[in-house]
Amino acid sequence: MNALTRKETKQAAANAKKKNMFNEIASATASVDNLRHHRELLQKKDALTLWDAKSGPRRIVFYAAKNMRRIEWKKAKSKKASDVRALELSAVSGISAGPRPGGHKKGNKASKTENSFSISAKIDGKKVDVDLEAPSPEKANQWVAALRAWLKEFRENPDKLVVA
Repeated sequence: MNALTRKETKQAAANAKKKNMFNEIASATASVDNLRHHRELLQKKDALTLWDAKSGPRRIVFYAAKNMRRIEWKKAKSKKASDVRALELSAVSGISAGPRPGGHKKGNKASKTENSFSISAKIDGKKVDVDLEAPSPEKANQWVAALRAWLKEFRENPDKLVVA
């Protein structure tokens, strides 16, 4: 019979505790929300200005869809579901800070450079740009950082976008 000494038993218990501790750490880090700093901004409906080459600047409400798979916006005071426009995150190719060349203007009106940012996408092989202007440079920087983090998380861990 192979009996363990008291010292060996304590050592085996300590090793088991260490293994369990490392498993707990691994499971805790696996559940870290990489969007935790940006989630509030993405999910709240924020007022921005959409710059359209045909109709000019328009006030909109901009936010992430509940399933975190698309960007949505609608006219600022609209209550109709038919007014909601969306852009699938899978179609987004990039987010850029500052005004896009040829964008963010209509006639002699133009957006403030430091408040502007753009979302570029490809839909059915056609390049689409969504030109936006935030109320302040700080808000524009927050949106650019949040959108870039969201896009990165979507590409790397799409199953972790929605937090229960």
